Amino acid sequence: MTDDQIMDVVEQATRNLSRAIVYAAQTLRDANNRSKSVAEMLGEFLRDAGVLILVFVPVDILWPLFSKGQAIDPRLVKWTFGLSLGSLLAGMLVERWKDV
Repeated sequence: MTDDQIMDVVEQATRNLSRAIVYAAQTLRDANNRSKSVAEMLGEFLRDAGVLILVFVPVDILWPLFSKGQAIDPRLVKWTFGLSLGSLLAGMLVERWKDV
């Protein structure tokens, strides 16, 4: 490959990269300017709550009991997973049905 060919490839790659950056910036700007619907915000809240329940209930409640050698009530574990899964599913359903 000659130096001119290498420069042509580099210039073409630079043009393509700059186009991709501009397109991504415009897409992000348009997405940020769009206001969210109530259903969309509720769905995000429910999904986030489900994840937080799944992460922090075991850390805050179940782990201290387990580390002290105390018996863990199976109902607590079932409620934790049930509430988390229910919240996640409700959030997904609300967001899926927001346009219906």
